[in-house]
Amino acid sequence: MKKLIPFLLVATLAACANTKADFRVDGSSATSTEKSVGKISRALSDQQRLEFAMALMQIQLSEINNVGDVLGNPSLLSTNYSFLANKINGMTYQEIMDLAQKSEVKIETRTN
Repeated sequence: MKKLIPFLLVATLAACANTKADFRVDGSSATSTEKSVGKISRALSDQQRLEFAMALMQIQLSEINNVGDVLGNPSLLSTNYSFLANKINGMTYQEIMDLAQKSEVKIETRTN
């Protein structure tokens, strides 16, 4: 029993590390995309989760040309998994982060 507990702990940590590195987003639907993003997010630290959320918004907002686009489509103000499904289908966490870096849209966080 004492040998089983460390093994389970290592297996669990390995599974979490694998989820972030190797897991690919299923963008076949908005629902599957949301589930995939959730699975990746759960494997991240708090800081990485924030950076990942910002990367998703950068990707989502990359198609916006002006403020009128946002006003005409309020769903752009929150995570739009239907839109993201087409953009990040089949991508890993790192590929998503790389795509966001290429975006002209820049999102910053401020701490006071």
